[in-house]
Amino acid sequence: MTFTEHLAELRRRLIVSVVVILISCGVCFFFSKELFELIRRPLNAVAAGAPVTTAVTTPATPPAPLTPGVEAPGPADVKWTALNPIEPIWVLIQVAIYAGLFFSLPVVIYQICAFV
Repeated sequence: MTFTEHLAELRRRLIVSVVVILISCGVCFFFSKELFELIRRPLNAVAAGAPVTTAVTTPATPPAPLTPGVEAPGPADVKWTALNPIEPIWVLIQVAIYAGLFFSLPVVIYQICAFV
């Protein structure tokens, strides 16, 4: 291939990669609340003193107290704080971007390998 043919192939592969990343981020933004809950679940469990499990459902029994006589806070007691008005939506956008990059990574790696 000539130099210009290589540049044309690189352009095509970059365009395919960017389009796949954008589509993946868009789909992940549609599911960003569910993805955030999936990320947040282990943090709530640790804050509540419950053992961390990979199960999707929450245990029916409350977690044991951390120390005798002191009740552990439940998942409802864990407070998430937004430090500015834009932060709640920005967190969902970041979750969508990172998840979109993660899910589009196989296609991007394939495009890199196919170009090389």
